[in-house]
Amino acid sequence: MKLRQTIFALMVVSFCSMTFAAIKETAVTGITTYKPEHTLTMWYNLPATARSCSNPWMEYALPIGTGELGAMIMGGIMEDVLQFNEKTFWTGSPTVRGAYQDFGRLTLTETNSLRYASGKVTDYLLSLDLETAVATASWISPDSIVYKKEYLASYPAKCIAIHLTASEPNAINLKIALEGSHGETTICHDNEAMISTTLETISSCAIARVVNVGGGVI
Repeated sequence: MKLRQTIFALMVVSFCSMTFAAIKETAVTGITTYKPEHTLTMWYNLPATARSCSNPWMEYALPIGTGELGAMIMGGIMEDVLQFNEKTFWTGSPTVRGAYQDFGRLTLTETNSLRYASGKVTDYLLSLDLETAVATASWISPDSIVYKKEYLASYPAKCIAIHLTASEPNAINLKIALEGSHGETTICHDNEAMISTTLETISSCAIARVVNVGGGVI
């Protein structure tokens, strides 16, 4: 799926350790003037995808969750990966000891790489407000467009939501991919993508839905 203009992305889907292949991130300069609204706020001035440590997922990704659904936020610019889990997603049976499983990932890939070829991203911020439970990634592109992504896990809605905005029209150009961790085939129809699988004692399904405000989904 390709996405243009401002969107609201909704994912229907507890954490387990993950490692990711290195992502080639654009040049980034972090924000220097940030003061969190609430004291209980975790924040970084680089995306986890720009870190050079052995496991950025473990050391720098930020967690959101409801106690049932959870996701780890990398905050990437060229490629943003949300690894997600659900608390009952285990292998095993009443007679065979199982293990907790990674459910899958939602990947948002920037398709207009030329926008970032002319210079550095500035004022980058990745934060998690523990009072509101909202994670945020924001930055200013080399052509002075302000981007913002807000991530929230909703217990009443049983979903994980991402709200993407830009300060200029026609500025959000993304390819969105939903992938499972057990070889699932992704089925796409209109503005939705779905994966499903069956383990020893459970069946599971995850759906990613794009709700665009202006623009369109290809």
